[in-house]
Amino acid sequence: MNPRPLIALHALSYVWPGNATEIRFPDLSVERGSVLVLRAASGRGKSTLLALLAGLLSPSAGQIHVDGVVVSALTGAARDRWRGRNVGFLPQRLHWVDALSVERNVALALWAAGLPPDEVRVRALLAALGLTELA
Repeated sequence: MNPRPLIALHALSYVWPGNATEIRFPDLSVERGSVLVLRAASGRGKSTLLALLAGLLSPSAGQIHVDGVVVSALTGAARDRWRGRNVGFLPQRLHWVDALSVERNVALALWAAGLPPDEVRVRALLAALGLTELA
């Protein structure tokens, strides 16, 4: 029996609001433990695909499955909770809250996911990223 893929896309497309151009993504299956590289010219949909996978955008058509969850079917708060608990996402233009320390900025992700504060987890993440000295 084959395990289900970690990520599966089927008939996925997206149309930016106010733009008639449709971005169509190929059907894709990414197995757990594998590596996928997204490489294309600027404006070809790499960031859009990542935003769709993270549930930051809703597809115009098609399905997105991530670890058995049909992300494309989640709406509103359910999608926000799923993203907060399962996705680490750094946008191209990262915005830190200047009034907070690095440690507190990282802890914001836990708060946004509705999870309790966890200083041990935050410090472990900073250590894993080699950022302990910035905390």
